[in-house]
Amino acid sequence: MHGSLTTLLFGRVLIGFPIGALSAVLPMYATEIAPRQIRGLLGTLFQLAIVLGILLATIVAIPVESMVNGWVFALGIAAVPAGILSLGIWRFPESPRWLLAHADEAAASTALQTLRAQTAEEVGPELQEMQQAIANAPKASGYGDLLEPKILHRCVLSATIVMPILRVPLSVPVVCCGNPSESFSESCWMLLAGAV
Repeated sequence: MHGSLTTLLFGRVLIGFPIGALSAVLPMYATEIAPRQIRGLLGTLFQLAIVLGILLATIVAIPVESMVNGWVFALGIAAVPAGILSLGIWRFPESPRWLLAHADEAAASTALQTLRAQTAEEVGPELQEMQQAIANAPKASGYGDLLEPKILHRCVLSATIVMPILRVPLSVPVVCCGNPSESFSESCWMLLAGAV
C-alpha cells in the first residue's frame, strides 16, 4: 500500500478532518482570548497564515515533485507545524468566555490572569465586560434547528446545487494557479510568480 494512490487518498482524508476542525476552532479561540484591541487583527492574521502556508507548501513541493515518493516527504514536513501546535496548545488555558458561559467565574479569572499576565484586580473590568456580553447575547441555536422546514430546504439546496457549482470556479487550483488542468510544476511556478 506504500506509495499508492489509496495511501495518498487515505492520508488526505485522515488529515482533512483535523484541518477543517482547526480552521474553525483556532480563529474562534484566538479571538475569544484576545484583547478587544487586536481581535480583528488575529482573525486576519489567521487568513494570512493560511495563504503563506499554501505558498510554503508550494515552495517545498517544487523540489520534491521529482523525488520518488516525494509526496510522502511533503506530507511528513506538514506534520512539523501540526506537532508544534499539538504540544503548544496544552500550555494555553481554556477560553475565559467559555468558562464564564459555563458559570465558572473563578476559573475564568485565573485563565484571563494567565493570558494577560495581570492580577485578579487588573482583569476584573474585562471579566465584567465579558459577563455582560454573555448575558446580553441571544440564545444559541443548536444543530437541530437546521432540520426545521424553512431552514432545511436552504441547507439541502446549498449542499447539492450551490456548493458544487461554486466549487469549480473558486477552487484552490483555479484561484492560485489560474487553470486547474496545468501540470503540477506549471501551477507551482504560476503561484510563485503571482506571490512575487
